[in-house]
This record gives sequence, C-alpha cells and structure tokens, in this order.
Amino acid sequence: MVACLCGDGSLALDTTCELGKCLDEQTVCDDRCDGFDGVQGFAASDNDEVAIPSCDSFCQRLSINGCELGCDTVFSACLTPSSCGSVVGLWDCIVNEAVITCDDNTVRIEGCDASTLGLCQI
Repeated sequence: MVACLCGDGSLALDTTCELGKCLDEQTVCDDRCDGFDGVQGFAASDNDEVAIPSCDSFCQRLSINGCELGCDTVFSACLTPSSCGSVVGLWDCIVNEAVITCDDNTVRIEGCDASTLGLCQI
C-alpha cells in the first residue's frame, strides 16, 4: 500500500501492484495526485499487510462510501499495529472523521492534517 500526500492536502491510498504488475511508489503517486496539485510526499508499506488502528471501522467506512472492493482496494490483510507514534492522530482522523471517496480503486481522503504522513508499525 502507498499513501500519497497531494498538494491540495488530500491523501490517495492505493496499491503499488495490480494484476501482477507493480510500479514504484513515486510513479503511483504521480498518477494519483495528478489534478490534485501534484505529489508532496508518500509513505509505503513493505508488503500488502498493513497495520492500521481500528481497521474494522476503516473497512466499514470504505464500504459505506462506495469503494467497490472495500479494504481489498488497498491491502490484503490489516494487522494490529504495535506502534503508531506520531501518525496515530492522522490514522484516527482517517478512521473517524475524514471524507472518504473512491475513484477507479483509489481511496481519496480529505479533511485530515497529513503533515505527519506515515504508516503504523506491525
């Protein structure tokens, strides 16, 4: 999974691999932030198992907001994080407060301060 911070302050969550073809994080983010003021930064997981707090709530929000594949859009397994450090506030906002939309299997997150962009530790 890659979390792309776009210049307009939104985040785009997506996978780097699809149908057996993988792209580097920068290429994925360049595409996902096109039209959203370009890429400001990104954070990527080492594989498709991702640690996110309140994963069940996150996955429910994706389904409610019309993300066709739900959490399968961005990862294959959600694990309980061992530590989130400075990114805990961002992920709490994403799970509880963000405006979440899906477009072409990309999850767009708006309304959260992503200045501490990062992923939790497994």
